[in-house]
Amino acid sequence: MLKKIFEYLLYITVFLLPLQTRWIIFPGELNGAYFEYGSISLYAVDILIIAMLFFVFGDFFAKRLSDFEIKDYWWILAVLEFSVFVSIVFSFDKLVSFYGYSKFLLGIGFFYLVINQQKNRFKLIYSFLAGVFLQALLGIWQFLSQTTFSTKWLGLANHDPAVLGVSVVETADGVRWLRAYGGLDHPNILGGFLVIGIFLLIFLIIQNSKSEAKNPKQFQISNFKFQKFLLLFKIKFLTFYFLLFIFLLSLFFTFSRGAWIAFLVGIAAMFALSVLKKDLLVQRKLLGVILVTGIIFFALSNIYSGLVSTRLSGSARLEAKSNIERIESFQTAQEIIKKHWFFGIGAGNFPIAVEKEILSGQPAYYYQPAHNVFLLVLAEIGIVGLLFFSGFIFYICYFLISDSFKNQGKNIYLVALPAAMMPAFMVDHWWWSLHFGVLLFWFVSGLLLQKKEPGN
Repeated sequence: MLKKIFEYLLYITVFLLPLQTRWIIFPGELNGAYFEYGSISLYAVDILIIAMLFFVFGDFFAKRLSDFEIKDYWWILAVLEFSVFVSIVFSFDKLVSFYGYSKFLLGIGFFYLVINQQKNRFKLIYSFLAGVFLQALLGIWQFLSQTTFSTKWLGLANHDPAVLGVSVVETADGVRWLRAYGGLDHPNILGGFLVIGIFLLIFLIIQNSKSEAKNPKQFQISNFKFQKFLLLFKIKFLTFYFLLFIFLLSLFFTFSRGAWIAFLVGIAAMFALSVLKKDLLVQRKLLGVILVTGIIFFALSNIYSGLVSTRLSGSARLEAKSNIERIESFQTAQEIIKKHWFFGIGAGNFPIAVEKEILSGQPAYYYQPAHNVFLLVLAEIGIVGLLFFSGFIFYICYFLISDSFKNQGKNIYLVALPAAMMPAFMVDHWWWSLHFGVLLFWFVSGLLLQKKEPGN
């Protein structure tokens, strides 16, 4: 009974992952103003994860240590964890650094919970996609209505396109269009979340197509029960493509160039693998997805041609400003890395280090993490941390490829997930710096490293 409760509690947590409801325990302050990156918070999903971890640890101590197998990746994560912990000593703000360390440990705990639900991978994916669906619908409504609403109980903030600092697309004549946020902190985060959802959806389409292809045609005619099953199967496919339509629509409305590129890279990786494997069934399914995507984006690009050209050209005022800020953050990261390359300046301390060592006296909103995950990791936890963080990602890719040979290639197309994440890592920071990004990274990692392949 307790195990069943734990199982469904995990599904609920995965569904509620994007929920931003939180208690701000200690509001951060910098130069007399509120500072998000210096704030200490407890999120609603944290409570669920911690409760499940207590259950797991109780079960762990009730068994013999010899019953547990230590996988190779735990050694990689042990060194990574040690690097994050040591960086606290060298941080400017030790409370913020310790909070960053606690977020990391929570992410590792969530990773452990996900990876040990091996026989329920598809249920985890369905729970995740349900959460993506709600965020996608909210994002579509926000863009089409150009309005948002706020409620502290759902962790939703109000975003007025007329207010400076809100993420918008500004046309040549100065009209500001609100980008889709969903219930998350930034349109780029919603874009990354949707991309992960899209590739998990494509994975389900592929798996279900392969299962259908294995069934003998004569059985489809002679067995009434199977006819009923086949009808449900087709309904499932229609549901998958409906979700794909909603996710792609919302992805477009985020106007997140990083997310668009991530999607293209992931699709290219999937298609390249299908060609190498000479898998015609997967190629047909991917061509169908590409066709649907092309029609949706072509139609919307014609309707919102001015907004698309603004985002892609990069010459408009806000786009140029965004590009300059990214370049400046790379340069700032390089300066900090030169001084603190070995131990780093502490998890979560990058904006504080910029204020202390590079440029002081600016408004609080000016100070942000470097817009590159790998540079940010190097700056905050040092060279050893970066090597083992990168090594963990390479291990995931190696595991997927090697496991696919042992498991008849069933999981190889999940390589699209880390492939899509890499471009996002290169142009943004939220995968490492923000609470939701940390949990999303460890959720995806746990999902990819699950050993067993469950049935549909």
